[in-house]
Amino acid sequence: MNEQEINEFSTEVFKANLDKGWWDDLHRPILQVCQLISSELAEATEGFRTGVMDNHVKSRLSEEVELGDALIRTLDLGGRYKLQFHSPDSEFFNELRKKRFLELASLIDDQSDVVSCHFVLNKALTDFGMCLYFIILKYGEKDIPDIVHERYSILVQLIISVSKKFKYDLFGAVFEKFEVNKVRPDHTREARAGKHGKKC
Repeated sequence: MNEQEINEFSTEVFKANLDKGWWDDLHRPILQVCQLISSELAEATEGFRTGVMDNHVKSRLSEEVELGDALIRTLDLGGRYKLQFHSPDSEFFNELRKKRFLELASLIDDQSDVVSCHFVLNKALTDFGMCLYFIILKYGEKDIPDIVHERYSILVQLIISVSKKFKYDLFGAVFEKFEVNKVRPDHTREARAGKHGKKC
């Protein structure tokens, strides 16, 4: 997917989750949403450790689908705040921004196992999440500065980079899981309102 396609899909993911009620509170805690992204990375780690197939997309390995879930959640948060993904090869990434990207990209390159890469992704997630949190806290969401778009772009690109490194069909997994999520019984408002329903 190119920049435009990723940004369009981000909007689509957010709208779908808005319709499902996940964003009934448009001001749900940013760090809560980021922790849910981190939980998908943890599930990808567990998928690698056990080598099991995914529970929902049964034709794919869990480690591949859970990394896709991390991307879906990241794009959902991006859609909520109208963040734009920019490729590190684009003009948006000036010398300083590219340097910050390459520092983390080189860490990904240096790792021989996917679990270590998940740890690096958590670093990129923390950089992005804390940046977005403090910007919104101090300035609101009317004019989100470029630094947030940069940190968001770095996280998205690094998830893509990890998938390429380990030869995952990331976007294939993302599209399949996105369709599954649309019809999951545990994602309905009624199920989530139950005693053990998902609250976030």
